[in-house]
Amino acid sequence: MASSEHPSISGTTLKIYLFLVRYGRPIGVRELQRKLGLSSPSLAAYHLNKLVRLGLVEKDSEGRYVVKRIIGTPLLIHFMKLPGILVPRLLFYAIFATIITFFMIVYGPSLEAFLIALVTLVVMSFALWYETIRVWRLLRGKSY
Repeated sequence: MASSEHPSISGTTLKIYLFLVRYGRPIGVRELQRKLGLSSPSLAAYHLNKLVRLGLVEKDSEGRYVVKRIIGTPLLIHFMKLPGILVPRLLFYAIFATIITFFMIVYGPSLEAFLIALVTLVVMSFALWYETIRVWRLLRGKSY
């Protein structure tokens, strides 16, 4: 196991942890099992207990599980937690590049400067949107 500061989790345990981070409120074993389509409640309980032992999740007084602390897993470092949602960090850059591209189209200075800036910003916008969507799909468990 990795250090207690950054425990190593992967596979189904990571999938459950990421779900709990996104879900943002306490959840019971059976509800988690149904939401994630796990084969049995005991499988869900096994992974939840593993997260409890790692100090990432805790059990409340009603027996439900909730995230105790968020660690920088390789996937989560690409996200910011806003109330009720995880947002890819690249989203803000994609929005910025798209806005600049729009203003260059509408208010471009000279034709040459306009074309250089436009090509640069279009390429940057496409790259950032691609990366944003790719990371978002990874979080949702979709292959890409």
